[in-house]
Formats: sequence, C-alpha cells, structure tokens
Amino acid sequence: MAERKPMKKVNYKEEPSVLETTVHDVIKEKAYATKQVDTSIAILDSPEEDVVLEALLFLSKYADIHLNNLNYLQQQGLMNKLLDLFDRNICILRLSLRLMGILLTLDDVVAELDQEKYDDKILKIANMYVSHTDPYVRQFCVSTLSKFAGSGRINCLIFKTDLFNPILDTIQNTKDAVLLEWTLELLLKLLSAPAAVGILPEIYTFEITILMMHLDSKEERIAQLSYEVIKKLTFYCLNVFQIMFREAKLIENMLSVVMNRELKEFHQAAFEIIHNSLPSEETSDYFIESLEFLKFCQWVKRCDDEYMYPSIVILEHLTKIPHRRQILFDLSVEDSILYCLRSSQKKVLNKTCLAISNMTTHSYCCEQMLTPPVLKELFQILLRKDEEDPGNEIALKTISDFSRRHIATTDMIHSIGGHKTLLMYFKRGIGFISEESFLTVMEVLYRMSMHPLHQQEIVSASFFRKTPESFPNSTYRHSHFCLRDNNELYRQIFLSLNGPLIFVGTLQTYKSVKLLKNSLLFIHSILPYESVAKHFIQCNLVAVLKDFSQLTKLQVPITTKMLKLVYNLHLPLKFFEINKLDIIDKIGNRFYIINGQWTSAFPFLEILEATQVSTINTIYIVDYSFEFSKYAEEEDSLFSGSFVVAEKKSSERTVSTISRVSSSLSSSFRRGPFQINYGKISPDPFLPRYIYRYSNNIDPSDKIEAKAKALAEFIDIIMCGPNDLLSIVDKMHTFKIHIQSLKHRLGTSLIPIGYLRMGFHCERALLFKAIADRCFIPSTFVKGRNKNNVYWNEIAVLDVEDKKTTLKVYVVDLVNNPGELLLVGTRAANQYCNLEA
Repeated sequence: MAERKPMKKVNYKEEPSVLETTVHDVIKEKAYATKQVDTSIAILDSPEEDVVLEALLFLSKYADIHLNNLNYLQQQGLMNKLLDLFDRNICILRLSLRLMGILLTLDDVVAELDQEKYDDKILKIANMYVSHTDPYVRQFCVSTLSKFAGSGRINCLIFKTDLFNPILDTIQNTKDAVLLEWTLELLLKLLSAPAAVGILPEIYTFEITILMMHLDSKEERIAQLSYEVIKKLTFYCLNVFQIMFREAKLIENMLSVVMNRELKEFHQAAFEIIHNSLPSEETSDYFIESLEFLKFCQWVKRCDDEYMYPSIVILEHLTKIPHRRQILFDLSVEDSILYCLRSSQKKVLNKTCLAISNMTTHSYCCEQMLTPPVLKELFQILLRKDEEDPGNEIALKTISDFSRRHIATTDMIHSIGGHKTLLMYFKRGIGFISEESFLTVMEVLYRMSMHPLHQQEIVSASFFRKTPESFPNSTYRHSHFCLRDNNELYRQIFLSLNGPLIFVGTLQTYKSVKLLKNSLLFIHSILPYESVAKHFIQCNLVAVLKDFSQLTKLQVPITTKMLKLVYNLHLPLKFFEINKLDIIDKIGNRFYIINGQWTSAFPFLEILEATQVSTINTIYIVDYSFEFSKYAEEEDSLFSGSFVVAEKKSSERTVSTISRVSSSLSSSFRRGPFQINYGKISPDPFLPRYIYRYSNNIDPSDKIEAKAKALAEFIDIIMCGPNDLLSIVDKMHTFKIHIQSLKHRLGTSLIPIGYLRMGFHCERALLFKAIADRCFIPSTFVKGRNKNNVYWNEIAVLDVEDKKTTLKVYVVDLVNNPGELLLVGTRAANQYCNLEA
C-alpha cells in the first residue's frame, strides 16, 4: 500500500478572526477556499477513514457559513458522495447525515433525490431510523426523512416500509427531546400526504394519551408540533382516533386551553382541533354536559373579540343538533349566544344569527330570546354595509324565523321601527338581495300587513308597483308568493291601490320574457277571485293579452291559457270577443249580450248601471235572481193548459191560443209582485217562471232531441208576439215598438230577456240558452260574423247506427220551423245560420 501523504493543514489564521457579515455573492472571492472545498469533496472517496472524516468536518463548517456555499457544494456533486458513505464508521455516518440534512434545505437537492435511482438510499435512511442504536444517527435520519416527506412520491415509498408504527413507538417511548421533535415533525408531514388516510385506520396500538401528554411539554417546539399533529389527526375525523380523543377528553382539554391566558400561543390550534372534531359523530357533542363546557359558555360572555368567532362556531354547531337544544336551553347557552351580538365582525354576527335561528325552534327559548334589544341588534345588522354579505341575508332570515315562530314579533318589530328597514329592503328588491331573502322580507311584511294597526304603514301603491319590478330576476315561487296566504283583506287592499292597473301596465311595458312570465303567473294566481278578475278585465287585460305577438305567445304559452281563463270567468266578454259560448259554458246570473254592431270597447254592466247610461244598442240580460218559489202555485193556474199547445205541431197552433198566452203574460207584467228599478236593471220574474213551467212539463228521461224541440216550441209561443199571422215587415215594426216601449217603461236599454214578448234569432237563441242551461240541455250560443248578425243554438246528440255511436251536432230552428233540428253542415242549417254553403 502506498504511503499516505499527510493532508495539508488549513491555515485558519489567514481567515478573519470575526465572522464577516457582508454578503458573499460568489465563492470566487476566496480562491484558496474553493480549492480546499474541491479537494475535500474529491477525497471523500478515499478509503482512509481519518481523511474522509477530516474532509467532512471541513465541508460541514463550510456549509454552515452561507447559503451560497450550499449551492456550490450541490453543484460539485457532494450529495452523491455523501450517499456512498452510509457504510463507513459511526463518526462518518453522523457527519454524512448531518451534512445531507443541511443540503436538503435546498429545493433543488430534494428535487434531485426524488428519483427512483435513489429509492434504495432513502429506504436505507428509513431503516437506520428504525433499527440503528446510535441516538444521533436516528436524530439525523429522522431529520433527513422529514425533509424528504415534502415529496408525494417519497411519502408513498416511506408508507410502504411500515414506518408509521416505529414513529408512533418513538413518540411513546423516547426520552430524547431532539429525536422526539424531529419524529413529530416527520409524523406531521406524513399525515399531510393523501396516502395517510388509508394507513391511519389500521393503527390501533397507538396511545393517543401519550401524544396529548406532549401538549404540556416544557419544550415549546414539541408542544407546538403535538398540537399540529393532533389537529391533523382530527382533520381526517377517523373514528379510530376520534373514539380515542373522546375517551381522552380531548375537547374538554382544548376548551381549558383556550380559556387559559398563559397558553395564548396555542389558542388558535386548540380552537382548530375543536372545530375539526365537531363533524365527527364520536366527538360532535359528547362534551356538552361537561364542566369545561359550562365554564366556556360563561367565558364567551367576556372573551376578547378575537376569540368570538371560533367560539360562536362551536355554539352554532351545537344548536344545529335538535335533541341537544333542550339541554342548551337548560344551561342558558342562548345568553352566551346573544352576547356575541356585541361583536363588530360580520362573520361573528352571521354565525350568531344562525345560532339564534336554530334555537328559535325551541318554543321556550324563542320566547326567552325575543326581546326588543335583541331585535334592535338584528335590525342594526340590516343597516350595515359590508362587502361581505352586503344584503345581510342571514340576519333577515333570523328575523323571519322569529316572525314565524312567535306571534309577538310583529308588534315588536313595529314598536322599534323595524318595518321601515324591511320596506327599504323590499324597495331595493332582487339584485340587492337574493330571491330567497326577498321572499323572506315579503313574508314578514305580509304578516304585518294583516295587522289592522300596521296595515296602512306597510301596504301602499309602491308595494304593489315594486312586486312586478322584482319579477325579472325571480322564479315561480316569488311570483306566486303573495297569493299563497291570500285572503279577502289582502285582495281589498290590492284593489284599493289599483293593483290590477299596475300589473296590466307591467304587461304592456315588459322588458324581458321572464318579467312577462312571472307577471302573468302572478295575475293567473289571483284571477280566480271574482272581485279581482273584474278589475283586471276592466283594466283592459284581454286587449293586452290579444296584442301579444305570435312569437311571444310561443315563448310564454301561459298567455293563451290566461286568455281562456279570463273568458271563462267572464262569459259576456267571451261572447263579445269570439261570438260563441260552448256547450260547457253555463251562463250565470246577469249574463248579457249587446244586440247589433258595437264598435266601442266592451261595456261592463256594473259601469253602465252605475252611470245610468242608456246605449243606442239594446242590451239583453239573463237574470235568474228572482225568488220564484213562493209564486209557484199561482204560476200553475196562470199557465194551465197553455204548454199543452206547445207540445202539438206548429200547424195546429191557433191565434186564439197564442193570444191567450200573451195576454196572460201581459197581465202578469201589469200586476207582478216585483218593482221596476227605473233607470237601472229591474228584476226578471218571468225567466224563472219559464224555467219552472218548462221543467215541470217534460219527462227527464226524454232524449235531448225531444227536449230541445219542446223548448223551441215553448219559446216560439212566448216570443210570437200578439199576432202570429203578420208579415215579416209588420212583425219587425211591431218588435221595434215593443222594444221602445220596454226601454221607456224600464228607463234604460238594459232589458231582462224574460220581459220580451216578441223576438227573432237573437232573442230566441239567448232565451233558449238561458233555459237550456238550467234544464240540463247541453247547447251552444253562437253569433254569426256576417252583417245580418244571425244568432243560433247548437245541440250535440249521440246517434247509434249499426252498433256504432257517432256524435252529431244540430242547429235548433227557433224561427222558421220551431223545433226542427238541422244537421250542421247541411244546406238547411247553413241557410238558417245565413252561412255560405
């Protein structure tokens, strides 16, 4: 073996006696040092233990001087040299591991070692940590591993070595503070890896109490790491550990920590540990009956502002558990919650409002919390202008919950002037707050509007104007809300403030399809109420609906549906618009039609009667309201035998019979038990008599054809006039005189249909429909669209031929050959209806 030359000693005297504090930009400033570093790295391959040891000592001192020195060492390939020294003596191993730990502070070094070719070396370090007897080697190994643990790939490699159990064993048994610190550091980094979730549930032997004992360590770093490890373990909420933590009373200990001013540096970690434990079923609420929790509730009332948010998070969580609200109330926890309203932090106030809302479900607690000071604080929150939650929607919900669950809330809100704030929110509408919150505001205002003392201050014209304005950003729930608890009082207010006019105006000026749709939904919800429907119709709703383009009707199909609804609600308007009443349309009391051409807007009967306007056109009214039952016996004697004639063929009628019936009716007109309302609508005692007489003289089992024929002949008797043998021209002249006489006698153009003793197509068809609807004869009432204004009735008959049932529709002849049924579409039917073949 060649003789080893003595290594040149470093002349440390040439170095400054005091460590320079100036920045060492580059290593070239000390050329002699560079050569020594390069030489030291090169001789690490030497088999001589002393030479290698001396070189490692020099390189360690050099690495400790400046960060730039580490970069230079890495560039010279020092790490690869160190990895080859693991099998040398204990001193070299210690220095190699120490120097490696220093180099691993560089991200580039960690990145370089994060390759499969170095896996064996990393595993060797892990094995040395587990099995080596030298405490310093174990310290350096665990320090090195903790720096590797930042890599996900290396973490997976470490997990394969079953390193968890040795780590936990070290935590339980070691008395070496340095080793314990680095082991906790390594454990914390390993717990941050996703793979830890799969490994942790398999660990059953670890005593969690040992880890908790380290929370009280005199070494601040060990205590801090212990908090962080427990925080990470609770973050995963694994049952195996949460059960241990519950048995070890972890949350009670953490509550004691946060209430201890001397442990302020650990307060945040303690709160986070508690918060992490709350979602777990094992540790969610078990501590609620502990003394520590009771002390904590009292402590919350006087704690510093910085602790209010983490504290209210705990209380709010507990209030969400229904079966725990009773014990919370027994412990007066609601007082601690209300104390949090003193905070100026918005997130604290929001959590407090959530906790209050939860506790309002407990009736006694709700009553206890509902006080003017509490409501004042909630309304003060509504006046805040924060970037976070600018609409203060959580506080709005809390106020709404009080309103729903305690009847005294409405008066209390009014007493503190809270309704003004709610009206302000209502006027701002959707956009400033969400639709859900807007509904909340409307709900509270609605309850207040139902109170007679608060009604005038709440409901105004602007209230109804604002409702459709908020529709563009709303859904069906919003548009339907105002009517979900609809009552007569609300509808009266709606009408008194011209609500229909406001909404019809919205339809005329809508700016979006959504606004149109929701406005129509709102109107559709309220239309079934007759009083409201009339006002909407009078506000020209039908004309607005008809004016929508075909494209709009396709986009919003409810327009067509609503038009049909309006027609069905107001049959006079339907007949005026479409000239037809279907079989299913049963005319009601005070149905009316306008005889002849009418070029103006549809006239409403109530307006005509109220203004006592006498129109040029005659308006026929169907009035069933007269109470005829008390005169039934007199009717039987008056019409005795007259209806028998109606059952005979027309050719057998005689002038004397017609005269007898007409004179009987005329005498009844003169001595009738009714009073004419001159200038207004007079009661009609005749129509009920006709219905009574006809229904009593037909067999209910007769076919529809027979009933219709008998009714047609009966109507012919009533409206044939004083002389059935007159010419058409003479009859028309007599009819005009008859109408003028009735107008003069009644003082109006509004003539009840029963008063007529003469009539042609219009009068007879209307009387036929009026009687048929009350006598269960399904029929239509149609007005032709030609210049002659011919009116007629149609009936539907089921015809059975060869075991096949077909539906046939017939026109009922009421003028030419009364009682004859003309099949629709035939020449005879078209001639009668004055239709082109």
